[in-house]
Amino acid sequence: MKKVLLLIALLPACIFSQPEEWVLYMIGNAHIDLAYRWRWNETTDRVTPDTFVGVLEMLDKMPELTYAQSQMALYESIEKTHPQVFQRIREKINSGQWSVVGGQWAEPDAILPSGESHIRQFLIGMEYCRTHLGVDSVDIGWLPDAFCGQALTLPQIFSGCGIRYYLFGRGAPAGKEVFRWIAPDSSSVLAYHLPVPYGLTAPDADLLTPLREWRRITGLPFAMVLFGEGDHGGGPRQTDIEAIERLRKMDRIPTLRYATAEDFFARLAKASTAWPVHFGEIGRGVGESDKVHQAWMGSYTSQAVIKKLHRNAENLLLTAEKFATIGSMLQRKPLFPRVDFREAWKLLLRNQFHDIVPGTSIGDVYDDSRRDLQWVDQEGRRLLRFGLEVIGSRIDTRDAGIPLVVYNPCSWVRGDVVEADVHFVQPCEQFTVLDTDTEPIAYQVLSVSEDKQHYRLLIAVHDIPSIGYKVYRVVPHHRSLPKTELFVKGQTVESRYFRISWNQTGLSSIYDKTLNREVLAGSANRLQLLGESRSSAWDLVLSGEEFPLQAIGRPVVVERGPVRVVVRWQNTTTSSRVVRDLILHANQPRIDFAMTVDWHESDRVLKAVFPVNVSGGRAVFEQPYGVIERPLDGMDHPAQNWIDLSESTYGVALLNDGKYGFDVKDQTMRMSIVRASRDMDPRMDEGAHTFHYALYPHTGDWVEGRVMQAALQLNQPLVSLQENHHIGTLPDWGERRNDFSLARRHSFFAVDRDQVRITAVKVQQGDWSPNNVVLRLFEPAGRNVQARIFCPARPKRVIAANHLEDPIPGAAAIQIERDAFVVPMKANEIRTLLLEF
Repeated sequence: MKKVLLLIALLPACIFSQPEEWVLYMIGNAHIDLAYRWRWNETTDRVTPDTFVGVLEMLDKMPELTYAQSQMALYESIEKTHPQVFQRIREKINSGQWSVVGGQWAEPDAILPSGESHIRQFLIGMEYCRTHLGVDSVDIGWLPDAFCGQALTLPQIFSGCGIRYYLFGRGAPAGKEVFRWIAPDSSSVLAYHLPVPYGLTAPDADLLTPLREWRRITGLPFAMVLFGEGDHGGGPRQTDIEAIERLRKMDRIPTLRYATAEDFFARLAKASTAWPVHFGEIGRGVGESDKVHQAWMGSYTSQAVIKKLHRNAENLLLTAEKFATIGSMLQRKPLFPRVDFREAWKLLLRNQFHDIVPGTSIGDVYDDSRRDLQWVDQEGRRLLRFGLEVIGSRIDTRDAGIPLVVYNPCSWVRGDVVEADVHFVQPCEQFTVLDTDTEPIAYQVLSVSEDKQHYRLLIAVHDIPSIGYKVYRVVPHHRSLPKTELFVKGQTVESRYFRISWNQTGLSSIYDKTLNREVLAGSANRLQLLGESRSSAWDLVLSGEEFPLQAIGRPVVVERGPVRVVVRWQNTTTSSRVVRDLILHANQPRIDFAMTVDWHESDRVLKAVFPVNVSGGRAVFEQPYGVIERPLDGMDHPAQNWIDLSESTYGVALLNDGKYGFDVKDQTMRMSIVRASRDMDPRMDEGAHTFHYALYPHTGDWVEGRVMQAALQLNQPLVSLQENHHIGTLPDWGERRNDFSLARRHSFFAVDRDQVRITAVKVQQGDWSPNNVVLRLFEPAGRNVQARIFCPARPKRVIAANHLEDPIPGAAAIQIERDAFVVPMKANEIRTLLLEF
C-alpha cells in the first residue's frame, strides 16, 4: 500500500516534468591567422580592419549579438592603424558585447615554444590588455587551431597566468570533450573541446550531427559554438544571422542563444558534473587527412632555419634580461630598458604563432620571419652588452694584463669552454691566459688578424659562479700551459672522459672512461636521407626509400689543440652538401657536434642516427617547463632542448640547440635535421643551415645525470667581454651608495638545491626601476624541496606572485635571511617571486 501511495504522489512529477532544455550558446568569432597564406602586412592592412569594422557594424545592428576576439597583437595593430575603430572596440568591450579572450599576445603553437615563452605570451598580452583595453583579467584560454600538440604542462602555465578555462579545437582525448586537464604539479584548467570547428558560416541542420555526439559523450544539455568566417578573418555576417534564424524555425532544434563566452563558461563551471580528468599532453590528433598516421610530425622540422632563429632568440632574450637587470641594479642612476625588451619579446611572440613556427605558411612569411628574428637577435645582443658593460664597470680590474670577464647565465657553478675576442694595443704573438689565482689555463686560437692585435680564442674555464662572472687576465709573454688531456692517434681521439673512434660514415665507438662502458650500439652520427610520399608541411610520411650520400674523401682532423679536437666529414647528395664536425673538448663530459647543410632537396628528410648501448630504456623528451615519456615507436615526436634514453643506472641524452623532431626505436635515437615539402613553400629551407648538438652519457636517469642542465649549457653558452682597467666605485646618488667595487669572482643569484633552477631574472613588467625584481623558479625533478635563494643584496620583501607578476593574496610570508631567503618548492612547480630591494 505504501508503494502505491508513493507512486501516486510521484505521478504528477513524472507527467509534467520535461527534460532539461538543450541550449546552444552562439558566439561570434573570427579566427585570424596572423600569417599563413598571406603575410603579416596583409593581416594589418586589410584582414584585421575589414573584420573588425564589419563586426562592429553587426554589433550595432544587433544589440543581442556577441563577439569574442583573442590575440593582443591584433588589437595593437588596429590601435596603430585605425585608432577610431579601436575606440569603438573599447566601447563594445565596456558594453559587454565584445569579449577579450585568450590573453596571449598571439595564439602560439602549444608545444614548440619554451615554457618561459608561453608565460611571456600572457605577461606581454595581459600588460597590453590592462593598459590599452581596460580589461584587468582574462580567464579563458583560447587556442582553437593549435595543431602540433599541446604540452602536458600547459595547465600549470595557464593557471599561473590567471586562466581557469581552456577552449581548444584539435585532438581531444578519446571519450573526453569537457574535462579537468591536470598538470604534473596538480594544477588544472577546465578544458572545453569545440563540438564544431571554428569558422562555422551559415549554419544549417547538419550542425546537429556532431552536436548530438558531443552531447552523448558529455551528457550536458548545453554547448558553445563559434560562428563567423575565419583564418583570413571575416567574423559573423548577415548571412550567418539569417541562417541562424532559419534554424530557429525548424523542428527539434536546440534553443539558439546569443551569449558571451564568459556566460557559457560560468554556467559550465556550475554544472553538477563530475568532470573526467586527463593527465598528459593533448591535441596530437588527426592531421590534414584521417588516413595519415604521421599527422603534424612534419611540422616539428619544417622551416628549420626559422626554428633555429626562434630558439636562439628565446635564449638570448633570457640571458640579456638577467644581466641587464643586474646591470641596472649597479648603475649610479638606475634605468632598466623596459621598452626595448618589451618590443623584442613582442616580435618573438608574434613569430610563435601557430602557423609560423611550425613551418606551415608560405615562403614569403618566412622571409619576414627571418628578418624579424634577426632583428630580435641584434637587439638582444645590444641589450646583453648593455648589462655586461655596466657590470664590468663595477669590477676592480686593476691587475696586470688584459681583464677578460666570463659570464654565466645559468643558476649553477659551471665549467665549460667560452669564445673570447681579445684586443692587444700592439702586435702580440705569445701570451698566457691566467685564472684568478694566477694559474695559466688552456686556450686555443680560433683566428687572428694580420697585425697580430686581434684574436678570437677558445678558452677552457672552470668554476664560473651561478648567474655571475669570473675575471681572467691575458698577459703578454708565454708561460707553460697545463698538460693537455687530448690525444689523437690514427682514427681515435681521447679526452679525459672519452675514447672515440670513427669510420667513413660516423663514429664507430665511444668508450666512457668514467663509467667503463661502451656508449654506442652501432655507427653513430650517421646520416639518413629518406624519401617522403606526401609533400606536406604538416605531415611526415616516409616512402620507404633511402637515398645515398657520397663521401668527399675521408674524415679529416681539421683542428687540434689543448682545448678541443675537431674531426670533419663531408658528404654530398645529387643536390646538397653536408659537413659534420665531431668536437671533443679536453675536459667536458659530453661529445659535441656541429653540422652545416647546404640543402637543395624536395620531398626528402635528413636525419642523424645514434644507436646507443641502452637496453630496455625509457625515452623521455623535454617539454615546455616539463618532461614527458614517449613510446619507442620510431615516429617523430616533439621535444625541446633534449631527449634521453635511460635504463635504471645509465643513460644517454641527445642535446640540441634548435631542433624539435626526434624519434626513438629500440636502442636508436634519431634527430630530424631538415626537410622539404612543396605544398606551402616550394623552396622550403633551401640554402645553408648550421647548428650544434651533443651526445651526453650519464649515470642514472635524466634527473641524476643532470641532463636538463647539460642541455641548457649548450643553449645558453658562457659569454665573455674584454674589460678596461679601473676601480669599481662610483659617486653616490642621493641615498644610493655606490662606494664599492665588485670582486673578481661573484655570483648575483644562486640556489642551493641542484634540482631547482632560476629560469628568469627580470625587472617587474612595466617598471623602469630595478628596485622590483622578478625571479622565476622551476623544480623539474618531481620532488618537494626547500630551496635557499641567494641574492646580490638583502631584499626588503619577497612576495609570492602569479606569472603575471601580481601578488598572490593570502600567500604565506617568505622568511628573509641576510642575503638570501628560503622558499618551499612543490614537485614540478613553476614559481614566480617579487623581490623588493
